[in-house]
Amino acid sequence: MAGPEQLLVAMQKGTSLFPGSLAEPHTFVLPPNTAGEAKLQKRSQPVAISQVPPPPPYYALPFLAPTPPLR
Repeated sequence: MAGPEQLLVAMQKGTSLFPGSLAEPHTFVLPPNTAGEAKLQKRSQPVAISQVPPPPPYYALPFLAPTPPLR
């Protein structure tokens, strides 16, 4: 109303693509109930910390000599 130009006419609501009917309601097909039919997988038994072998000593690691600087 206050603008200098006219706006486009609003679009009107059209008819729906698939009109519903209460005479033929939609029937939902659900998957069968499988509650309680799951099979548990075997789990390994926990190992106590005292049974774990100690790590190798630090001197068992390979020694890498430093490389000479590039010239």
